[in-house]
Amino acid sequence: MARKVQQLHLVLAGAVSLVLLPMLVSGFYLAWESALCHAENPMDKKGLKEQNLAMFLSRLDVGFESVEELEITSCGDVLVTGNPKHLDFGTWLANPQTGEALGETERRSALSRFMLTLHRSLFLDRTGRMIAGVCSILTLCLVIAGGVLWLTLYGRKLRRVGRLHSDVGLLSLLPLLFLVGTGVALSAVRFDVWELIPNELESVQVSHSEAVIAPSEWPAFQSISLKDVEVLRYPFLVEEDEVFELTMQNGDRIEFRATDGAVVAQADVHLDEQIFAWTDRVHTARFDGWLAWLWMAVSVAMLALAYTGLTSWVRRWVSARRMIKHKMNDVVTDVCIVVASQMGTTADRASRLAKAWLEMGVKCTVHDLASFRPSPDMHKCLFMLATYGQGDSPNRHQLWRKWVADYEGELTGHAAVVAFGDQSYPRFAAFGEDMFLALNSLNSPKTVSLLGKVNRQEDGEFEKALIELEAQWGIPLPKGLKKSSEETEVLFNIEKSQTADDLAWIELKSAVNATSVHLAESGSLLGLIPSESKGIRWYSLSALEGGRIGMLVKRHEQGVCSNQIHGLALGDQIGASIQPNLNFRLPSSRPLAFVANGSGMGPFVGMIQQLEDYAGAHLFWGVQTKAQNDLISEEFSRALSRGALQSVIVTTSREGTGHKYVQDAVAAWTELPDFLKKQGTWMVCGSEAMSEGLLDVLTLKSNASRSELQNSKSWIEDCY
Repeated sequence: MARKVQQLHLVLAGAVSLVLLPMLVSGFYLAWESALCHAENPMDKKGLKEQNLAMFLSRLDVGFESVEELEITSCGDVLVTGNPKHLDFGTWLANPQTGEALGETERRSALSRFMLTLHRSLFLDRTGRMIAGVCSILTLCLVIAGGVLWLTLYGRKLRRVGRLHSDVGLLSLLPLLFLVGTGVALSAVRFDVWELIPNELESVQVSHSEAVIAPSEWPAFQSISLKDVEVLRYPFLVEEDEVFELTMQNGDRIEFRATDGAVVAQADVHLDEQIFAWTDRVHTARFDGWLAWLWMAVSVAMLALAYTGLTSWVRRWVSARRMIKHKMNDVVTDVCIVVASQMGTTADRASRLAKAWLEMGVKCTVHDLASFRPSPDMHKCLFMLATYGQGDSPNRHQLWRKWVADYEGELTGHAAVVAFGDQSYPRFAAFGEDMFLALNSLNSPKTVSLLGKVNRQEDGEFEKALIELEAQWGIPLPKGLKKSSEETEVLFNIEKSQTADDLAWIELKSAVNATSVHLAESGSLLGLIPSESKGIRWYSLSALEGGRIGMLVKRHEQGVCSNQIHGLALGDQIGASIQPNLNFRLPSSRPLAFVANGSGMGPFVGMIQQLEDYAGAHLFWGVQTKAQNDLISEEFSRALSRGALQSVIVTTSREGTGHKYVQDAVAAWTELPDFLKKQGTWMVCGSEAMSEGLLDVLTLKSNASRSELQNSKSWIEDCY
C-alpha cells in the first residue's frame, strides 16, 4: 500500500507543481501585503471604533464641498470620492478624526497587480482560473495522500531530506487544508458550481414626510459604528425619491431616504452568503493580520516541500536535459532548408541560398518537403514554400498535412516560413500560411515565425524576409544580399518639421531614388546614427503619400539623437537606413482600432492614409497637451471626412480634459462591447505601461489573455 500511495503522491506533486509554485509565490506576496497593512494601520488606531457614522459625516461636511461615496477598506483606511475644499475632485484618503483629505489614494502597484492576476488566473483569465481550481483540488488530494503516506511510513528511518519533507508536511497539513479548501470554494462560486442566493432588496413601507434632516442627525446613522461600514453611496440630489445606499462589512444592505433617513429598503445576508464571506475572509486574510502571517508561513512551508519532494525528479530532469543538449551538439547542420516547389523556381532559389551560406561557413542542407520529416534534434529549419494555383500546395506535396498530423515527437529547435505566391490569386501565399499554423500545433517548438510573403519571386521581398531571419536567428545574410552600412544609408531632405512641447513631427523625402525607400511600409523602422554616437537609433516610421516618410519623436533631456532630430529645420539633410518590421503591419479586413500614446502615433499616420474610404476604424491617442495633438490633427480630419476613421478620441494628461490616460478612454468607450464581440483588431504602439494598462482593460472586459488576443490576431503591438 505504501508504494502505491507514494506513487500517487509523486504523480499528484508532478501534476500540480508547475501551477502551484507561482500560486504560492504570488500568495506569499499578497499575504505579506495584507499582514503589512494590518501591522502598520490597525483599525483600532484609526479611531473608527470610537465614533459612529453620523459623527463622521458631520466632520466630512466640514472638509469636503461634495461627496459621492464613502468607503472603509479592510485595513481601516477611509476613502472618500468627492471634492475636498480647495482641491480637485477625486478619491481621497480622509482622516477619520477630522474628516480632512490627507491625499489622493495611490493606485495599486504594478507588482501587486501582477501578483494578484498571477494568483487568480496565471494570466490565462477564465482558463487560468479553471486550471487553478483543478490544481487546488489535486493539491487537496496531494495533501491527503501525503498524510496517509506519513502514517504508513511512521517509524521508518528516513534520510535527512526525507525527514524534513515529512515533518514540514505534517506541521502544515491542517492550515494548508483550510487555505486550499477555501480557494476551491471561491473558484466554485466563480464558475457557478456554487450558486449564491441573490441578496435582493425588499421595500419597506414608510409614510410621506416633507422634513429635511441632515444625515449627521439621523438616528439610524448615529447607531452605526464607522468600523462596521463598508460603502456608503450618496444620492445625486436630496429629494424624497432619492436614497443613500449603505453596505455593511457583514454584507447587509440598507437604503435610506435622502431627506430624513427613513429606511425604505433593506436586504439581510443569507446563510450561504455568510459562509462565502467567511470563506473569502479566511482565504484572503483581508481583515485578520495574524491569518496573513499564517498563510505566509504555510506558503514558505509548501515551497520547502516542493524543493525537498521534487529533488530527485529535478535531478532526473537535469540529467535528461544534458543528454538532449549533448545530442543537439552532435548535429552538424546549422540550418536545414525545406522546400516545396511546383516548377522548380523556389527550389533553385533554396539551392542558391544554401550554397551562399556554405561559402560563409554556415552548415546548411536542403530537403524536399515530400521526403522531409522533422527531427527532435532539428536546430533551425527554414521552410520555403511555393503556393500553387488558387492556394494549394504543389502537386507532389499534397500529403504534407498527414506527416504534421501524424508527428508525435517533440521539437526543440526553431522554425521559420517564407511563403511564395502570386497576388493575382485570392489566397495569396496560402500554403505557407497553412504550414505556419500547422507547425504551431506541433509539440514545443522554441519559435515558429512567418517571415514574410514573396510575390512572384520578388527579390526585394525575399531579401526583407531574410533580414527578418537574421534578426531572429542571428544567421548572417548571404553575400550579395546584405549591403554595407554605406550602401544602405540613404540621404533624406527635411520637408516638414513641427514641434509641440517634447514631441516633434518630421517629414522626410529621399534625395535619391532608393529601393529601400520604395519598399518601406508604415510600421517599418528608420535608423539614425547621431553625430556623437556610433550606435544606431530606430524610430517607427509612416510611409506617407507622395513618397514621403514621417516620424514622431519624443525629446529626452539626455537623448543625443532625439535632441538632434528636434533641431532639424526645413531644408536640412540627414542620412538614415530603413529596416522592415514584419510583425507590425496594417491588417486586412476586420474592425480596427489604433491605440497610441505620445510618439507611438508615428507609424499610425501612414496606416490611416492607407485605409480605404469608409473603413470605419477607431483611433485613441494619449498626449500631454492639446498642442501635441495639433501636430497631426489635420490628418485625423481628412480621415474622418472620407470615412477611413469613424471616431478619434484624444486624451490630454496635463490639461485635465476628459480622461487622463488613453487606456481609461478605451475602458469608457461605449462601443467597446460591440467591438470585442466582432473580434476587432487592436493595433497598439507606445509605452509598455500603456500597453499593460490597455491589456488590463481588455482582459477584464473580454476574459481573454494577451496570448489569446495575439493568437486570434486581435492584438498587434510595437511597444517600448
